[in-house]
Amino acid sequence: MKKVFHLLAKRLQQLGMHLVYANFIKILVATEKHTPAEARSCIDYALKKCVQENQKIFKYIGLTPC
Repeated sequence: MKKVFHLLAKRLQQLGMHLVYANFIKILVATEKHTPAEARSCIDYALKKCVQENQKIFKYIGLTPC
């Protein structure tokens, strides 16, 4: 579980997210977008991209932006 968590955090950073806070329950990221709608679409894209590229690894993790 720890290894998968670190892979997800690393991949989010590669996609341009800045990790503010992260634990096994919550990941708080900062984007450089100016509006909440732009930030939401950026996060949705990053999560979708992570799951598509690594379906076997992130298959059992529930990723829900809020």
